[in-house]
Amino acid sequence: MPFIGRCNASHLFTKTYATPANRTDSPSSDRPMTEVRRSLRDRARSGALWIMFAHGGAIALRLVVSLALAHWLNPSMLGVMALAQTLLGGLSMFSDLGLRPYLVQSERGEDPEVLNTLWTLQVARGALVSVCTILIGVALMLGQQWAWVAQPSAYADPRLPWVFFLLSIVPAIGGFESTRTAQCQRRLDMGRLTQIGLLNHLINAIVMLALVYWSRSLWALPLAGIEGILVYTLLTHWRLPGTANQFSWNRSLLPEIRQFSRWILLSSMVGFFANNLDRLILGGFASAGDLGIYSIAASAIMLLSDGLARLLGDLGLPLFSEVYRERPGEMRAAHYKFRKPFDVVCCLAAGGIAASGSSIVGLMYDSRYAAAGPMLELLAWSLIAFRYRVTTQALLAMGDSRNQFHQSLATALAVASCGYAGARLGGLTGFVLGVSLSGLLSSSVTLIRAGQCELLSWWNELRFLPLVGVGYALGLLGAHLLDVLHHLLWLQGIR
Repeated sequence: MPFIGRCNASHLFTKTYATPANRTDSPSSDRPMTEVRRSLRDRARSGALWIMFAHGGAIALRLVVSLALAHWLNPSMLGVMALAQTLLGGLSMFSDLGLRPYLVQSERGEDPEVLNTLWTLQVARGALVSVCTILIGVALMLGQQWAWVAQPSAYADPRLPWVFFLLSIVPAIGGFESTRTAQCQRRLDMGRLTQIGLLNHLINAIVMLALVYWSRSLWALPLAGIEGILVYTLLTHWRLPGTANQFSWNRSLLPEIRQFSRWILLSSMVGFFANNLDRLILGGFASAGDLGIYSIAASAIMLLSDGLARLLGDLGLPLFSEVYRERPGEMRAAHYKFRKPFDVVCCLAAGGIAASGSSIVGLMYDSRYAAAGPMLELLAWSLIAFRYRVTTQALLAMGDSRNQFHQSLATALAVASCGYAGARLGGLTGFVLGVSLSGLLSSSVTLIRAGQCELLSWWNELRFLPLVGVGYALGLLGAHLLDVLHHLLWLQGIR
């Protein structure tokens, strides 16, 4: 195995990453290698098509919901909800045990005893996160009453603690999600997994729009969140094939799980700050309205990045894991072959959105959200660094979960330092630009580790960068067309 001597993480999982020559229980040991490769390629293509279909539908639904919420609610409501979701996401990441990645990459990922033990851990974790969410709501309420929170920051909004109390139900329900989702992901069987995800998006969008239209109130948003997680959890048990879950406990599994999860937990904790430090900092010196406008711009970037992340998370890790288990010498070729479409999309989108962000916002939102346009153009540059997440997943499949922690730590430090420097030099605009460019600085950690593990090719790293300029030129053309369309709609009285 050419990578073991150079990438010192695979010794952590000797059993999991044993070569086919040393394995007697390999499910593909009795099949020709060409059949194994064809099967993997076909499953990867099928999974990619399902994920792209689902995310296309999800983008359409999220876009409709976003436009409706911006029309029916004011920016401060969106800002309060964005801050609450950020803090709740932090609690979830601070308790992330890496159970799904463990099941996806482990040879014991189909063992019912392992599945049920991990499901029991997951339920307990959900209950713990729920209790912590309530405690944060209480702390915020006391802080507001005792004037510990500065005015007029988003943390001082009196609605925020009550949103936390409602959202505390979400992790308790989500803890009961079936491990069948991990089994489907492990097998690259994305059909039913994608179907229930899209069905849940559709039901949740209908419920959320109905509640917001009826109430025109902030409280419709957390109530819709509770409905969404409840429906999805039920669907994972009713509509997916795999092992039915029941409470079980096998203490002998804990050392192996702990060995894999320790770096996942640390990287998730730091990853929370890496992914959300911008909102946490902005909520401390900006009003809920400014935070709501920023969330509009950030959500526009997330429409694309979340889709790529979904494709990467559901397909990348199981694909790289199977390649590394069966033929580790092909990891570098598999890495760049899988990453190629990410390079193309990220570079083109970064340039295109950087040139047309204001026109996009001007066409889709009313004048209250005009400031989100320049923010969107600045945040677009962050997409260039997104492609390196593929490399992180390849390293994780090789057993190097430590790199994920190092990358998350570097990202958090880069966001804090670049955001602070940008805010000192250019106020809110400088802060947004600093946050956007921080990913390019922190990605050096993953590139260095990839070079140590012989995954790196500088030609492949640089050859797609000219597409940023191509995307920018196309974006300028698109912005002109959008401005013309906006003007025509204004003349017709539609806008």
